[in-house]
Amino acid sequence: MLNGEDEVHLVQKLLTVNEVFIYRIPHLKSAGGHRAEDWDLANPLQTCTLNVERMDNSCVVKFFVENINDNGVGSNIKLFAQSIIIVSETLKLEYFMESVADSSRYFVVKIEDIKTGRTAHIGVGFRERDDASNFRMALQDYERSMKRQIKAEAMTQEFEKKNEENLVSTTEDKVSNNSNMPQMSELTLKDGEKIHLNIRGHEKLEGSNNDKKKAAKLSGSSGAVPLLKKPPPPATAAEASGAEFFISLKDMEKKELEHTSELDSLCAVASEVNTLEDVDVEEDDEWTDFESSTPSK
Repeated sequence: MLNGEDEVHLVQKLLTVNEVFIYRIPHLKSAGGHRAEDWDLANPLQTCTLNVERMDNSCVVKFFVENINDNGVGSNIKLFAQSIIIVSETLKLEYFMESVADSSRYFVVKIEDIKTGRTAHIGVGFRERDDASNFRMALQDYERSMKRQIKAEAMTQEFEKKNEENLVSTTEDKVSNNSNMPQMSELTLKDGEKIHLNIRGHEKLEGSNNDKKKAAKLSGSSGAVPLLKKPPPPATAAEASGAEFFISLKDMEKKELEHTSELDSLCAVASEVNTLEDVDVEEDDEWTDFESSTPSK
């Protein structure tokens, strides 16, 4: 079980070189950069073993030196110097490691003392050109991975920010909608309040009620209830729509024949009636003659 002060770090070893040379470098003389020919390459300050490790989001370059014991038996390895490289949006790899202008096997590395916090620049040289290339590539790989991580974190923050803005806007819309809605207390009627509703056809009903009242008054005064006119029959769909009827010639001829037959029947009835009237007249005449034959008083 880990204590509260203990820290867990993810460490990944990137490169190991058994022989590198450390140089004390003079101050920068010109803006053209450092030059290895000014370092007294034949007399290095120290020969060390190089380790490059990835620790969390930082890259640590460590230089170890092997010291022989005083009795000449055995040796121990100590940390000579280290460089902690942390690439960010503001700090680039060139701030911690810089190539010289006159060679591809020598670099200027910024080292830092963790206890005192002091920083300095030293020269680092490789005997083999491949080791120098591997050193440069290891640091560049770390830089590229950090750039991808920084970009991903920025996209994540932007996405979360948009979600927060959308959430805030949605909450504000809900609050505004709720504020516009009437409260339950506003929907209830107070004592003495009334609601007037205008319903279509209500006036007609009132008019009919008035008519009924007038009819009741008239009946009460005269003793008779006036009869209302019978309402006209409802118009058919064809009459309501104003449709015109078209009669064919056959129908007209049929109607004319029916009309002619009706006239003939009427004429026949009339002739019979005339005959009957003649008969009645004759009977009347006979009755008149009978009455006239009676003696007068």
